[in-house]
Amino acid sequence: MRIFVMGDDSTKDAPHFMRRYLYSSRCVHIAAKRWKLMTAVLLCLLFIAGWRFYNELHDTGSKSADVKTVSPSKKEPPAAHVEHASVVAAGNNGRLFYNRVPKCGSSTLVSLLKKLAVRNGFTHVQSPLLDEWSLFMPAQQEAFVKDFVQNPVDTSFDRHLFFLDFERYNEENPIYINMIRDPTERFISEFYFRRRLQNEGVKQGEKKWYDEDLDNCIRTGKDYDCRLVEGTFLKNMIAFFCGHEMECSRHGSRHALERAKEKVEKHFAVVGILEDLDMTLSVLEQKLPRYFAGVMDLWSDSNSDGQVVNKGRNRRQDVSPETKEIIRANLTIEYQFYDFIKNRLISQSRH
Repeated sequence: MRIFVMGDDSTKDAPHFMRRYLYSSRCVHIAAKRWKLMTAVLLCLLFIAGWRFYNELHDTGSKSADVKTVSPSKKEPPAAHVEHASVVAAGNNGRLFYNRVPKCGSSTLVSLLKKLAVRNGFTHVQSPLLDEWSLFMPAQQEAFVKDFVQNPVDTSFDRHLFFLDFERYNEENPIYINMIRDPTERFISEFYFRRRLQNEGVKQGEKKWYDEDLDNCIRTGKDYDCRLVEGTFLKNMIAFFCGHEMECSRHGSRHALERAKEKVEKHFAVVGILEDLDMTLSVLEQKLPRYFAGVMDLWSDSNSDGQVVNKGRNRRQDVSPETKEIIRANLTIEYQFYDFIKNRLISQSRH
């Protein structure tokens, strides 16, 4: 007895009724495969749409949430907290969160925080994570929030992390602080730091990328970290204040700029600038005495003893004025944010 198999040329020799049956079965088989594929694609699209709707729903909820006021820490003078309430309108859970922007003097500020913790009687926690700046999934964000609030109230915490609104997960926000620097100088520092960090112990054949200088990289545009193309996604300074949404990391996004400004006004007690670290530390001591009382004395001692921290020790070369001008011309949004922060800091220093 001969067996006829679908797709086999032997079906040509099958009887007429059998050929019709096999052809019909083959069509059904193909249609079933296509249906499974279409179903899988549809489920993926539904998942993506649902995830975006979830984020937008929570984001909308956080925007419309009522402003909350939290009583000051027992160890912080009530008068100081009243003055601080105008800076951070949303209230806070008493913990300090320095979601540090890389290459903006953060090692120096963390070093001071560790000394202040001993001096002022609070705990400082430093995250070992250096590269995980973003938490795109809501489950990741919620897990971080729940872990964070397990720390005692009198705790300062630092980590390179984009802004995260704790209220989306039914928790009060911490006291946010941060520090930024001239965008061009930060870009140059980040360029050489990334090459040093990613290429320690590299093979000899890979040293060409490591030895690249910024002037040549900008001129040729051959490497990804020298292309400042509007609309591309970069781990920029603004995302540390805007948040984890993809738009916050889009280079040249005016929406990200405005969102970052809004978050700074609502959630950040102080955002300093590296170019005027004295003013930054003075405002921190004035606005947040629970954590920063005595910081100016410590800073003065550190300066006199030559203890300013610079963990990077970058292989930084002189960058030509022409290259700096090209970089500056492509960081207009970042400079608008920098000027906004600078003016805000100056205003805080006068009150």
